[in-house]
Formats: sequence, structure tokens, C-alpha cells
Amino acid sequence: MSVRTKLRGAGAVRRLASFRKDAAQTRRLMALAAIYEGGRRLEAARTMSILLLSLALLLQAGHGLALERPSVDLETRLDAKACSMLIGGTGLAVDQEVALGLVAFNSPYLFGGKALHDDITCGACHNDKGASGAVVRLRFRKPVPNLREASERGIDVASFVDHAVVSEFGGQPAVADVTRALAALARVFAVPSAALDSTCRIGPAGLVDIALRRLAARLGQIEVADADFLIDSARFVLGEMVRDPMASNLVSRAMIDDANQTLHDLLRIVDEKATDRAVLPLRALTERWEASMRAEGLVPIVLTDGVHG
Repeated sequence: MSVRTKLRGAGAVRRLASFRKDAAQTRRLMALAAIYEGGRRLEAARTMSILLLSLALLLQAGHGLALERPSVDLETRLDAKACSMLIGGTGLAVDQEVALGLVAFNSPYLFGGKALHDDITCGACHNDKGASGAVVRLRFRKPVPNLREASERGIDVASFVDHAVVSEFGGQPAVADVTRALAALARVFAVPSAALDSTCRIGPAGLVDIALRRLAARLGQIEVADADFLIDSARFVLGEMVRDPMASNLVSRAMIDDANQTLHDLLRIVDEKATDRAVLPLRALTERWEASMRAEGLVPIVLTDGVHG
């Protein structure tokens, strides 16, 4: 398949995505565009068949024919030393590196390929009544390791992540910042038996807040692919918030739709490398999102340098 054909196909899929209001369907279409461009999702030789099959499933979903799957648990429990409430309860301080790890831990875009097709995240495999208290929704032949215990035993979590991405899911190695962030996160997961008052919980609204804050602070400094990862990951969370009635009660549906549409528009601007046009809309969205969190009694995330406790 020629490069020109791939790019034409990608453009068509991205245009189709622009008409989708549903976050889950839109992010799938944007992922398909990345596949068509010969990106890190799957090898180019399989692109056409996967594209056609996936589009057929999307059309079925539009007529209510697609099979539903359980929503992905996106709540993560951390040791209290990893987060601290600011004076007056105005924000929950979380280390920048740990925060990036939280986004990656709860994103299928870390892996791409097969994981993206099935919405598989680190959290879907490694929680097991541990890291976030979620029930594992996947079944494996061998026990899945507890990442905090692995970190404490001296296992190189960053290398472990790279191996999983490349060997198990056929993706490209994760960028160094992300693997370091996941290693930092593994060190501060809450111990499964820990009392609730010695832990803090980061839920889906907090994950979106982290992605927005990190984008707003670093948009002109990070690579386009890194910005795309944060945007795609945030939109994945938005899709899951719509899917899960409990999570969708955390922030209004109108706010979720607003965030999804704004991020969709920002993705195009970022891909065109016109980041200067994205700064103001991104900051405005972050302010609206955090105001919506406060209105629902949720505490926004404040990114800091260093672990607090």
C-alpha cells in the first residue's frame, strides 16, 4: 500500500470521526486513522482488513447491533504519601511523574494494536483487588504480577512495560518519560490491605484533569505524538465515563461532551503543529472541567514536582 493511499485513507477516517459525537466511537476512528497512516498501531500489511472490519462494527454499533462490554475500571488507589490535600481543600497535589503514570496506567494507547482494539489497559490486568480495587476483567494462564510488589523486589518496571508493549501487544516501545512515570507510579500504589484513610483515590474525572493540566503546561514543549497520547487517553476516559453510569454521575454529560468535542478539535490543531492556536482553548477547557468537578464535590488535581506526604 502506497504512502499516498494510506494518507488518503487516514484523512477519510478522520473526517468520519469529526461527525461522531460519541467519545468511544470517535477515539476508535482516530485510532483507525493512525493505523492507516502506518503508525504504531499495527503493521501496514494488515491495515486494510482491520480498517474495514472495524468500520463495519462501528456501523453496527450505530444501529444498536454491537455487543456491549463491561466498562473499564479507572479508579486507582495510591499511598497517602503520593498525594496531599492543599490548604482549604482546593486541590489534591500529585507529583508530575506519578500523574503521567496514572494516565498511562489507564490508557489502551500505551500499547496500541490489539490492546487498543479491546480497550485493554494496565489497570485492567494489574488491579486484582490491589492497585485500584478493581476486579480483573481479563483471565490469564499465569498470575498477573502486582506492580508495587514487583517494584519493591527490585524488578525494573520500565523494562517490564517495554516488554509488555512490544512482545505481548506488538506495539512500539513506549517513550522513556512514560516508562519512568509508570515505574514511579508502581512505587506508590496503595497496599491492598491499607486502610482507606491512608490512601487517596484518583478516579476518571481526575485522570482527565491530569491530562488537561499536563497538556496546558507542556503543549509547546512536547512532541506531537506525546500530545496525541494525552489527548487520546483523555478521550478514552471520557468514553468510559459515558459508558459507566456511576462514573458519568461524577461530571455532567454536557461537560463530558464539551470536553470530547474540544479535544477532538485540539487533536487536529496539534497534528497540524499549530500549537499556538491550541493554548487558549485548552486552558479554557481545563478551567471549565475543574469548575464542573468542584460543582460535583470533586477535588481537582494540582501537579507538583516531588512526592508529597
